[in-house]
Amino acid sequence: MSEPSQDTMIEAEGVDPLHLAYCDMSDLGNSQRLVARGEGRLMYSPSIGWLAFNGHCWSAEEGEMLAHRLAHETAQGIRVEAQALVEHAKRLASDGKAEASAMARERADNLFGWAVQAGNAGRTVAMLGQGKHYMRVLPDQLDRDRMSITLSNGTLKIRECVSGGVDFHLNNHDPADAITREAAVAFDPSANALSGGRMLPDACRSRRCPISFKR
Repeated sequence: MSEPSQDTMIEAEGVDPLHLAYCDMSDLGNSQRLVARGEGRLMYSPSIGWLAFNGHCWSAEEGEMLAHRLAHETAQGIRVEAQALVEHAKRLASDGKAEASAMARERADNLFGWAVQAGNAGRTVAMLGQGKHYMRVLPDQLDRDRMSITLSNGTLKIRECVSGGVDFHLNNHDPADAITREAAVAFDPSANALSGGRMLPDACRSRRCPISFKR
């Protein structure tokens, strides 16, 4: 397995730091932050361990490392939450809501302090220990589609068509596919082959109907 790129664990889309700022300042609260940041990036299987989406597929080999990296990222993100709360306090003050502004500012100050504690090794381990119960995936939820193959340039989905042949759909890599394996080859629709001149398996090519390629 190749080393994950530096941008594998980028900031999760759709995470609102102001919303997370109101999670508890506890291990449970940190696990809730982890779950929010880990959607589509991290999940836990009791039989496999941590699985992380590496941009192509769900990797158990990289899972433990990337789980800890996300826990560190979550701890560091608490400072961002605190700063978002400071800005929120300013807006409340400008709206004449002095009491609410003071409360928000006080919580922001506490969050800045909690961010330092949250980065301690014991806290990040506890964060992962509690968070895994909310990120659980069962073995039968993985690799459900036996006619999908993750390749280096996308996920190839093989589908039967009404005329008795097959269609090949080359889609973008998607964590929702829950695929845990990758073939280190690319698919070339124009050649009906994989990279390196390897043809598709006979079972995929022997059907007597036109083949359409879609991306």
